[in-house]
Amino acid sequence: MQSRHAFSACHPAVLLVYFCAVLAFAACLTHPVALAVSLLFAALFLLQLGGAAKLLRTLRFLLPLGILTAILNPLFNHRGKTILFYLPNQNPVTLESLAFGAATGALVLGVLLWFQCLFLVLSGDQLIHLFGKALPTLALLLSATLRFAGQFPEHFRAARDAQAALGNSLTQGPLRARLQTASLCFSAVAARSLEQSIETADSMKSRGYGLPGRTAYSPYVWTRRDKYLLSWMLGCVFFLACASFCGAFFCRYDPSLQIPLFGSLRLCSFAAWAALCSTPVLLHRKEARVWNCCK
Repeated sequence: MQSRHAFSACHPAVLLVYFCAVLAFAACLTHPVALAVSLLFAALFLLQLGGAAKLLRTLRFLLPLGILTAILNPLFNHRGKTILFYLPNQNPVTLESLAFGAATGALVLGVLLWFQCLFLVLSGDQLIHLFGKALPTLALLLSATLRFAGQFPEHFRAARDAQAALGNSLTQGPLRARLQTASLCFSAVAARSLEQSIETADSMKSRGYGLPGRTAYSPYVWTRRDKYLLSWMLGCVFFLACASFCGAFFCRYDPSLQIPLFGSLRLCSFAAWAALCSTPVLLHRKEARVWNCCK
């Protein structure tokens, strides 16, 4: 059982700003160095949150998706100057399409890993605290969505075991039967999640959620550390936005590869991106060292 992550103890506003910033840049930066940094620290963050078993289970499902994205791109995208070989239908496979496919697969994998970290750190109660007064309906919807994403693997395993007890296996038998079983499992999970959402909405309505003037207890308070972290994140975001506007993360995959690696602004931008991505990892390491010293 993993201990609570130090980053999870921050104020919900700090968590929301961090994940919005990291996800925005992780989905836009296609430079190989930026992609490698995003993948590395997302994996380390998930390792700290759930342990090696959680990371391996996540990669077991996400790695095939990233590899499939990298493989499919050269089959449909034939642009590029460096032709490596020809497919049986005489379409060329180029080095540029392979590189772009690998970059796209790494980008998809990195973004999904960051989303997995978000689901483990940001809870529904924190979202309701942030948006409950201004946007109560949106807060409740986001809370239900996070709950569905977090409970989906557990509910899917329960549905899979129930279908296996009925003689319907996801790993044995004809492909059509396995696909039908998978659709039944997904339908059961979706129906269960919708029922829970309706029950939650009725319960919140009966308690007066969203009514004008309603007050609620909140255990979240701003601390000096939260202010320092928020200032640090906003400074990194501002620098990265300016650097991106100045072309620090420029790279080209078509019609020829052009991936610059050096330059003072570019190296500083890589360092700033690594610093932003590593913030929760380093914070947890610092808290662990302090705790060990106290013991």
